[in-house]
Order: sequence, then structure tokens, then C-alpha cells
Amino acid sequence: MKQFVLISVLLLSLPLFAQNDAQYVEGLLRDHVEALLAEGVTEVFVRANKCEGSVKRFMLRDGSWCTSNGTYIETAVVYAKDEQLYLTKIDNCGLFKTVQLEDPKIFVYYKEHELLLKTERLKEYDTDVPYTDTKSRTEVYNCRWAYVFFTGPETFNSRYDEIQLTNDPEHPNKNFEYNNNHPLVALEAMVDDTLKSLESQGKLNRKY
Repeated sequence: MKQFVLISVLLLSLPLFAQNDAQYVEGLLRDHVEALLAEGVTEVFVRANKCEGSVKRFMLRDGSWCTSNGTYIETAVVYAKDEQLYLTKIDNCGLFKTVQLEDPKIFVYYKEHELLLKTERLKEYDTDVPYTDTKSRTEVYNCRWAYVFFTGPETFNSRYDEIQLTNDPEHPNKNFEYNNNHPLVALEAMVDDTLKSLESQGKLNRKY
């Protein structure tokens, strides 16, 4: 499926020791979304996030332990079906049970900003005071996000890296305000808050 190219790039652009996990997560995402589309679901989006070097360990339902292989990858599939909104989380350790979302704000925001999400991309870090060989950027920004949107017959995607949201006062990012006010960043904040809320309420439970 061509629409998964971006997710593949996001997940597979990891050190070699982590690629098996990335391929595993991508396979679960592909299977889940294909099943939804086969059921006639026409409004779906996939969100993937990874921060290189982030390693997590979880106890599975059978009592065994699962540790992310090098980098933890957290994804979410959000979709509308029969006038209800659902979310399925998938990570290095497998599939979670699908949760019905009581608050439709994520999808309402997505649909209200669909055109901008489709046509406007975040801009690269751009400064009029470039870094030189004698003074290089010392901060390390390891996180990145990618989205794929399925809406009827259309598919589009978007992504951004953590560095695009930063600003070095000595090397000001001309696109700092634009990027931080971009609807994709706002959508990500809503998805992240929803995942944290579901986790705190004990509603995110592994399927296996």
C-alpha cells in the first residue's frame, strides 16, 4: 500500500538493531488499517511517534516481559465508524484493545483543518545566522512524528521532526512560530493528551 510509505520511512529510519521492531509495528499497522478499510471504514488516520534511544519494558497479559528493541515506537489508529470514534494503540510489544472515544474533539479538529493538513507542511529550521564549524549545535533532538490520513478515496500524509519546533536564541528559527502553530502540531498534542488520559484511566489494555 503506497499510503504506508511515509510510516515505513519513519519506522525504518532507525539503527539496524531496531529495525526488526519497526517492521513488526509497521506490519501490525498495515493489517489493522487494511481490515478497517475492508469493513468499509472511510475515515481513518494513523499517527506514529518515535524518539531514538527511548527504551521501554512492559509486562504482557501472559506474565512475560517485552522490551522495545533499541527505540520505543508508539502509534495510534483513529477512525470513525457508525457515527462513533475509536482509537487503537499499537507499539513494539503488540496491539491494544480498541477504545471508543467519548469526546470527538480529535476528529472534529482533523476535519475542520483537513485542507491545511493536506496542503501545508511544517517548514525546516531556517536561520539567518548559520552555525559554523567553530560553533555547532550541541542539543540533540531525537523525536519525530508521522501521520497518514485516509479520507474516502484520498490518502495524504505529513510529518515533522522535533528540531522544527525549537528555537536557538543565537540562531533564531524563522519558522518557529509558524511551525508551533501548525494544525498538525495541534492535532498531535490532542492525540498525545488522549493517549495519556486513556492510560491514566486504565482504558489502554493490551489485546494479548
